Amino acid sequence: MASQMSLADGFQAPSAGVQPHLQPWEAHAWSPERLGSMYSDWAMHFFSQQRYANGLRYFNNALDLNPFNARALMRRSQLKRSMGLAPDALKDCSHAEDLLMSRRPPVVNPNVSLEVCDALYESNRLENSKINLHCHLKRFSSAQRGPVVDRLNVLNENFRDTLSDDTTMSVQRLINRMMDSLAKESKDMKDTCDVISIMEKEKMLHTRNPMYALHQQKYPNEAFYNKHREENLYRIQYQTRRNMFKILRSIRLLIRVGELNKLTTFIEEVMGDYVTIKTNRVMPWKFEFTNEVYNYLGLARINEYKIPSNMTVLQGRQRLLTLFRLPLNNNLDIKKSKTKRSSTLHITRSGTTDPKAEHFKKQVVRLENRMRFAEYHIERAYLLHELAQEHLNFNSFDGACSMARIALEEAIKCKSVVWSFLSLMVICKAHAILGKIEREKDILAEAFELAKKMKNLDLCLFIDICIKVNAEEMEMKRMVTTDLTARRQKFGSKMFQSNDQVNEDRNQIT
Repeated sequence: MASQMSLADGFQAPSAGVQPHLQPWEAHAWSPERLGSMYSDWAMHFFSQQRYANGLRYFNNALDLNPFNARALMRRSQLKRSMGLAPDALKDCSHAEDLLMSRRPPVVNPNVSLEVCDALYESNRLENSKINLHCHLKRFSSAQRGPVVDRLNVLNENFRDTLSDDTTMSVQRLINRMMDSLAKESKDMKDTCDVISIMEKEKMLHTRNPMYALHQQKYPNEAFYNKHREENLYRIQYQTRRNMFKILRSIRLLIRVGELNKLTTFIEEVMGDYVTIKTNRVMPWKFEFTNEVYNYLGLARINEYKIPSNMTVLQGRQRLLTLFRLPLNNNLDIKKSKTKRSSTLHITRSGTTDPKAEHFKKQVVRLENRMRFAEYHIERAYLLHELAQEHLNFNSFDGACSMARIALEEAIKCKSVVWSFLSLMVICKAHAILGKIEREKDILAEAFELAKKMKNLDLCLFIDICIKVNAEEMEMKRMVTTDLTARRQKFGSKMFQSNDQVNEDRNQIT
């Protein structure tokens, strides 16, 4: 009977229903610690791939196994902040910080503390976040203060934007609205609204949602504001148009009286300080105006290339320098600086700076700054030409040639023959000062072709004279080179003859 009872106990009836579906890792009897670690790792993997729903589910599973896992709480707080759930994230990280502080001895984790501050900041509790950051600044070591200082700088900027005078009008308007709503309420109704607290809460929310359109908020509706704005823009546009005509009249007057230096200064001030800051809304003719101004300036500079009256008196290289209106002593100074090199180093110390060098630096900085905002090729060609001219005036001839070639490329892009010619003239001046007459020949040939395109007879005659003067210089250089070669050969033959006579005398003696 006992054996029959034991046999009946071994065969039990199956459980009703279907067996629950288990994942492969759930079929094993993992320990809660091991399973919680696996859930946390999978949650971090989904968090890194921005699959927040899956990551949140696995963080929840890990915390269901161990609600006192401070690391999982902090990670879930970061995930919730990424999902825009800042208040829920604040609860998780605050709970994690409380768990660490409840240990014996208390544990201070800088990452958890900073997470609490970030959650407070994103929950618009800026004052509490600032208080916590200042407390952590005293608690952390010097190596851990960097992130705290960065967050404090951001908070200080938020407070500065919030409490500045620009927000006074918005806050006052909010107070007036609340006072009006309170005045409309019945007197027997219990006042459950704290005006001051609402004002502070809305003022803090202004940091996260700034209202910078203060001028727009002065108008009762948007249509009236747009109408007034368009009328104001049309007034500015008409005044700008009148100023443009006045500028063009002044340019024509300066060209008529022949004041090229004043014309250059005037155009630089107008285009650099006035036209640059104008938008296409208030200056819709900006491109046409820019082209006209720079074409006026280019034609005025081309008219300066004329044959001087004292060409018959000069000789040699002085004629080429005079044609380009360059100082005659410039070439001599360069030669002296190259030949006179003392063996000792003399350093002169003076309290004053070179005014020419200071002027060069200021001009280069101004022109390079304008290059950042130059959107038209003709304007870039002008600015690069001016840079080349400044390098030439400062005796930086390699820089002048390189800038002039870049200006030539920009002038070719905008199909400006005038500025292409002027860029070639800067290269011609640099070669004339350095005495590179072979390269001068090629550049003058290109300039002559551009002069024929412009159909300017005086300019063609000027370039033709320059080509002839340069050809004479090349012929004189060739003759001098031939004479020196002949003298060297003659001197060498005499040396060979003397050596042969000495050898014959030695043979007779022996």
